[in-house]
Amino acid sequence: MLFRSNIQNKPFTTALGKALQRPTFFWVPKTILRLALGEFHKEITEGQQVISSRLPQTGFKFQYSTIDEALNQILKRKSHLNDT
Repeated sequence: MLFRSNIQNKPFTTALGKALQRPTFFWVPKTILRLALGEFHKEITEGQQVISSRLPQTGFKFQYSTIDEALNQILKRKSHLNDT
């Protein structure tokens, strides 16, 4: 687990575009996913929103505090691995 909060599609897409240094012109609207995937669209648009109240009680520390920080670090590592 890298990041404490759950995040919706639009902010995630924006953060990912920022981390990739690419523009994010659009995201796929829920209606289009519903038409294309039927009931399965819920797996993509709603997913599993699991937030554990026990993790902080056990002393667990999330690796990153924001989605921007998490994506930047993940993509930096991936880029570094591709350079070798």
